[in-house]
Amino acid sequence: MIMSKQILFCVETNSKAETDKVYINETISNYYDLGNNIRIRFICFEGKGNYKKKDILKKIADQVRQYRAIGPTYVVYCIDTDRYDADPVHLRELDEIKNYCDQQGYDLIWFCRDVEDVYWGEQIHKDEKTRMAIKFRSSRQILNVEDQNLRGEDFARHKSNILQVLDKYL
Repeated sequence: MIMSKQILFCVETNSKAETDKVYINETISNYYDLGNNIRIRFICFEGKGNYKKKDILKKIADQVRQYRAIGPTYVVYCIDTDRYDADPVHLRELDEIKNYCDQQGYDLIWFCRDVEDVYWGEQIHKDEKTRMAIKFRSSRQILNVEDQNLRGEDFARHKSNILQVLDKYL
């Protein structure tokens, strides 16, 4: 019998825009054949700084508890690196989140500088993020993203480690 599992993606975006969800779902559907035994869920941080706020931790715990009888839940934090290489505040925040994930046994998917920079090759103004995410999905833009940009091992502009992490579970 194939065991069921849940992957819980915790993303920076807000629950209204859900832009990160579009890029992650497009990546999953392009690179993996999900069976009925894998459940994908998202929790929105509503901002990177909320990654360990009480209400976020409660949402994670609730999802884990609700799914426990069916199978394990793997928690994956998805974080933009922002200007980690030029701004010590961004680097410190990134290090804190990485350490937190390590302590909790969570995986960390990073997008350097941000999710749009990885998938579009440039940063997108915040007023355009929702529109560009919709365009990304509708135009199947995932087919134009180079695999190597999604298999980063080290932080580098336009890179992410998303496929490295997803390969472990999918």
